[in-house]
Amino acid sequence: MKEVVISKRAKASNGKDPLENFSLLSFHANNSSTLAKRQAKENGIAITIIKNNKIYKILPSGRKIEIYKNETKDKNSFEPIKVAR
Repeated sequence: MKEVVISKRAKASNGKDPLENFSLLSFHANNSSTLAKRQAKENGIAITIIKNNKIYKILPSGRKIEIYKNETKDKNSFEPIKVAR
């Protein structure tokens, strides 16, 4: 498996409220998520997502498998991410 190297870092906020620039935080989160998904696919690793209140595993081939059929009430109610080949 390839080593993941982080080359970009967000700058610290000078304000008192850490979420004062929520749009920038959202931008970095979205870019990081996209990068992680692409690297997982390139390395043959399945990822787990929540979409429409259901939990899915997405295989590197792009096939989506529903792994929890009941609607979730809490988005943190599924098992931690596991590395799968």
